[in-house]
Amino acid sequence: MQRFLTRYAESLTQHPGRYLLLALVLALGAAVVVTGLRFESSYLALLPENAKEIKAIKEVRRFTGGTSELVIAIGGDKNKRLPFARRLVKRLNASSQVRWAQAEFPVDFFEQGGLLLLSAETLTEIRDELGREIRAAKAKANPMLIDLDDEQPKQASPLATLKARFNERKPSRTRTTSDGRYLMVMVKPNAASSELAEGRRIFAGIQSIVSDTMGSAYAGLEVRYAGSLLVNLEENEQMAKDLSLASLIALILAIGLITLVTRRWVAVLIVGLPLVVGILVTLAVARVLVGHLNLVSGFMVAALVGLGVDFGIHLYLRYLDELAVDHTKSDARTQRVAAMRRALPATFKPCLTAALTTAGAFLALMVADFRGFSEYGLIAAVGVVLTLLTTFLVLPALTVLLKGRSTVDRRGMARLKNTRPLARPLAWAMVLAGFGFAIFAATKTSEVRFYNDFHRLKGSSAAVAFDDYITKELGGSLAPALIMVDGLKQARRAESLIRQQISDQRDGLIERVFSLASLVPSDLERRLALSGEIRQELERALELGDFSLEDAHQAQQVYVAAGAEAWGPEAVPDFFRSRLVAAHGNKYFLLLWPRKELRNDRVIASWAKDLDQVMLSLKHAGVAGLLLDENLIAARVISLIREDGPRVMVVAGLVVLLILFLDFRRPYHVLLVGGSVVLGLTCMVGVMVLFEIPLNLFNAVVLPSVLGIGIDNAVHLMHAYRARGEGSIPKAVATAGRAALLSTATTAIGFGSAIVAHHLGLHQMGLLALIGIGTTFVTATVVLPALLRVLESDGRPAVAVVPGLARAFAERSVEAAQSGIHQAVFFASGMGASSARQQSVQRAKVGRERSTARSTRSAA
Repeated sequence: MQRFLTRYAESLTQHPGRYLLLALVLALGAAVVVTGLRFESSYLALLPENAKEIKAIKEVRRFTGGTSELVIAIGGDKNKRLPFARRLVKRLNASSQVRWAQAEFPVDFFEQGGLLLLSAETLTEIRDELGREIRAAKAKANPMLIDLDDEQPKQASPLATLKARFNERKPSRTRTTSDGRYLMVMVKPNAASSELAEGRRIFAGIQSIVSDTMGSAYAGLEVRYAGSLLVNLEENEQMAKDLSLASLIALILAIGLITLVTRRWVAVLIVGLPLVVGILVTLAVARVLVGHLNLVSGFMVAALVGLGVDFGIHLYLRYLDELAVDHTKSDARTQRVAAMRRALPATFKPCLTAALTTAGAFLALMVADFRGFSEYGLIAAVGVVLTLLTTFLVLPALTVLLKGRSTVDRRGMARLKNTRPLARPLAWAMVLAGFGFAIFAATKTSEVRFYNDFHRLKGSSAAVAFDDYITKELGGSLAPALIMVDGLKQARRAESLIRQQISDQRDGLIERVFSLASLVPSDLERRLALSGEIRQELERALELGDFSLEDAHQAQQVYVAAGAEAWGPEAVPDFFRSRLVAAHGNKYFLLLWPRKELRNDRVIASWAKDLDQVMLSLKHAGVAGLLLDENLIAARVISLIREDGPRVMVVAGLVVLLILFLDFRRPYHVLLVGGSVVLGLTCMVGVMVLFEIPLNLFNAVVLPSVLGIGIDNAVHLMHAYRARGEGSIPKAVATAGRAALLSTATTAIGFGSAIVAHHLGLHQMGLLALIGIGTTFVTATVVLPALLRVLESDGRPAVAVVPGLARAFAERSVEAAQSGIHQAVFFASGMGASSARQQSVQRAKVGRERSTARSTRSAA
């Protein structure tokens, strides 16, 4: 590989224009392809394509058009609301974008036949009580009767009870909020709330119809919308804005930081352009392989800014170091070419190892069924490799073509020569500090909880607040669970079984069930007979004239309702049939509402369990039903993360170990590098416990990501240490540490930029990534160098001191710890001795140590 890299560096520096032209063609082609990439914030996009929830949505949507209702709330002049609502409903129902739209309830149906909607038991009880009271009233009319019960408290009249129950079943003609601010129009869009692309198009069409209907005649009316479709669309739009902002912030801050550190404005172009090309090509590949970005993979662009820029940092800083040691008097271009020809081969191998370990950790995510993991892993892995290739394609060519400064500040090299060795007591202290906190964190891992409050994760917004307000006014969700069955007979059987479960499980989450069977009772003939008997009792009551029941007008109303005739499914008003019966096919729907708001994963899991039990009981009863509920999608997502998380971490760890073995080939080096990352991950868990940061479906992907990201610094440091040999820890940290500090800062910027997100899920993802990147950086640049120093004895390499790493850890873990980070920053910033006398003493000491080491090796 070294020979190939040398030849490649020579070719690239001889013909930089050709390579830049190739990169330009790649970028332009990628930009064209990327225009078709879309962002999907639906939880549906996180499930496997063959998931039963996806199949259910596709099947049920053929019969219902959608899974949730949309509310158009009309405020303003009360005299204009209803006329506008009627006109709007007429136009909406004429549109193919709407399944149905309704503003007025069929009150006549309840006035004429509502008595038959009471149960037979209730009707029997009322009949008997009504008969007794009428007989008592007749007795009171007898002048010979002496009433001895005048002083007893009077009980509620059976007729009054009947009227009250009758009125409970009869809704108002229109639905208006309790505060009187809005009249509500119910609309069923021809799209599921989880199908955002189609939903966006249909919602725009509905808005257009509302706008056209408004005109000048209804000017001044206020129109607002509520429903899960609108909430999901707003969440999608807000997340897209958050991710775009995070990506822009990450790019600006990363390039700005590099410019500040290198003090070269040309660094903006030299490091930034290869990164932009790599990201464009990555997005193009994502468009071809996946077609979209989901809730998790959408964060990939901002993350890739931090990851991809690392390669440019290591290559560019190595190039500047090579310029600093070039003492020839050749022209500036020749110096740049020579410096790049030395820097490229020396930098590519550690960068390749870092890229492969990071990409390997990401590829391990592909074993997950959870598409949030698998798609993110695929795109991120491809992105890491592509940004590596574009960096080593574009950056060297730019350094040769761009003139920049020909003079080089060599103070950094002077400081490098005067670095101070790491004292063994301090090294022991740093090791103990790292391992001590890791042991504490390991004992607290059980306290890290996986918890999702989906309502809170969305963040506050006007759409969410208004949807909560309307849902409360309606007394239930606009998107209840739906069970589709064949025929009215199956619907009756299913409703009976569900009502029985509700009665048996009083602590269950199912509050009520409603279907066409609720409006067409199976025992209608019995209810008709009881209603007729009540009608006869009312006739006798009305004949009394002056009696102590209700007034004649009230009795007359109930008397008319008691004379209703039997009806069949076809007589049910379209207001209900459109909700409960498919437009085609013999499909009937049962709607189920929960008694609690389904906001967090625990309640949703309980709801899913209750629904599973319902479906199991239906299956045992021979009722074939298909269940659809958007909350089940969230429950399935949670279940997949719980199942896939441990498996992904194990596979990612094995992949990283394999790549480390292929690179270092020495087991104890692999254990040192890999162990530093494990130590960092463990410390991250400790920080999560201390600050009570839970895992959720957004930040769970950070764990395998940090495994791949955190390995980079340890890889570069170990390569620098091996290249210089034992006793070179200070210089290894001074060379690799500066790039590690800068690359870690840019990676933290890339991932941490998500903390500016309005969406709380993205915000927590960025926060946890910052913690993980920080802890793995400390273990790689502080604990690992200290451990290497501890494992050295009198200049001998660690392998000559302890046969194995386990023995070293067991024998040497008892000393105090302090100022580890200070030491790392000290070396990373290139600070050396403050005086010529200190520098001279230091050089003499290092010389003596090297002489002793050579003597020891010779003796060995």
